[in-house]
Amino acid sequence: MRLFYLVSILALLVACDDKTKPAPEAKPAAPQKAAVVFEPDLPPKSNQIVSAGKAAIAKYECNRCHRIEDIKPPVMAKDCVGCHRAIIEGTYKAPEDKLEKWRNNIKSLLDAPTLRATHRFKHQWMVTFLQHPHDLRPRLQGEMPVMPITEADAIAIADYLTHKGTSVAVFQEDLVEKGRALTNEKGCWSCHSMRGVDGLKASPIPVEVKPDELAHAMLMAPDLSHVHRVKENYLIAWLQDPKAVKPDSTMPSMNLSKSEAEAIAAFLSLTTPAPKGEPGAVQRPAPLGRKVGYAEVKEKVLDKVCAHCHLDQAQGNGDGGPGNTGGFGYAGKGLDFTRFAAARQGSKNRETDRMLSTQINGMPRLTAFVLERHNEVNGLDNPDIPGMPLGHPPLSMEQIQLLDAWVVSGMRPR
Repeated sequence: MRLFYLVSILALLVACDDKTKPAPEAKPAAPQKAAVVFEPDLPPKSNQIVSAGKAAIAKYECNRCHRIEDIKPPVMAKDCVGCHRAIIEGTYKAPEDKLEKWRNNIKSLLDAPTLRATHRFKHQWMVTFLQHPHDLRPRLQGEMPVMPITEADAIAIADYLTHKGTSVAVFQEDLVEKGRALTNEKGCWSCHSMRGVDGLKASPIPVEVKPDELAHAMLMAPDLSHVHRVKENYLIAWLQDPKAVKPDSTMPSMNLSKSEAEAIAAFLSLTTPAPKGEPGAVQRPAPLGRKVGYAEVKEKVLDKVCAHCHLDQAQGNGDGGPGNTGGFGYAGKGLDFTRFAAARQGSKNRETDRMLSTQINGMPRLTAFVLERHNEVNGLDNPDIPGMPLGHPPLSMEQIQLLDAWVVSGMRPR
């Protein structure tokens, strides 16, 4: 929440930076409608597509984070984003001392994009993204978790959320530089980023937006190096009037003319970002050099992060999270980190003992799992090792060092 208010203040400063106000008669003209095709001729989805898509969405519990058209929200115990919001807002039914403790620990999954108007996304992009997710929104803490989604299930979800219609817009190369200049003039980079592209400058947003709405829009703004996921014809329409494409969009209309939208779309679509450098795998930290007990690791690591998914069912109103009772396509492990006896006993298949006796790449399994989350963030996801914590920012190297020392010390109580 402190981050949210800080962003709000910064957003206000950006929005109010332009001291020159136009005379009343200089109001911008009403935006022109883009001459684009919205694919109205596509047939409705078959019952088979709807049934298979809903089954796959239920299997991977996509609605734990997203609101999806024609999919009911989950109960509070399984509503990750809804539960976090309720705790922050004080509406979650729990003693105030617990609420205060939880508020201090909640850093991510306070918001997630709604999966509405997803017909604007390319089908193949969605199939690939579901199996190999990556961070789309750099200002939003937390991201799509890596889940054991099969290709068949990814196709079923993409079939349900998108249509396989083709794009019908062709962009002109000679509009690229005009589009670049317009993005620097229209305040695009006050909210968005575009990795691997130089010469982008933040500028005042040319329309009036309420401070809280602007702060939320900044958090939800995607990195525009991923703009290829949007069908080209919808991109032009989106730039002219986002809410006409997606009514609950957080992006305001910038009153762009058709020609301005086409130029910006040309720049976004035809500009190739510089390639990322090849990241190396994150290495195991050096040994801590002392024994670590459960009480220390619980206070500094487990209660802050791990208990979100590995908790006692009673604390989760009957749901022990994906790491205990299962979720996001993972089978329940029965692993509870909230109590020493439960953590030391391990899961139904003695998972904790395997953390001691079994190694992956020369390190305890638990250490390998939390290091793998760093690799996932760097684009090096390994389908055989789920990075932990799922969808949350990686543990710090100091936290990993402490957790590693606890396991090496024999998972001692003190």
